[in-house]
Amino acid sequence: MRRRWTQLRLAQRMRQIAVNRGGTAELRSLTVMISKWENGLKEPNEYNRHLLAAALGIPVADLGLPEDPDFCW
Repeated sequence: MRRRWTQLRLAQRMRQIAVNRGGTAELRSLTVMISKWENGLKEPNEYNRHLLAAALGIPVADLGLPEDPDFCW
C-alpha cells in the first residue's frame, strides 16, 4: 500500500522475479493469489513469501509471516 501499487503491478513484479529465477508464473494466477492474501482467505506458501518479499525489496521476516529457516530460495 505504501508503494501505491495495484495488485496487477505487484503481480507483474513477482512474475518478473519468478521468471528470472527460472520459474513460471501467470499474471492471472498471481493476482488471484494476491487478492486472497489481502482478504485473509489464504497465506502465501514459503516460496511465495520469498517471491513477495523480493518483489517488495524487503526481508521475508518483515512480512510478519512464519519463515522456514531451512527453505532454499
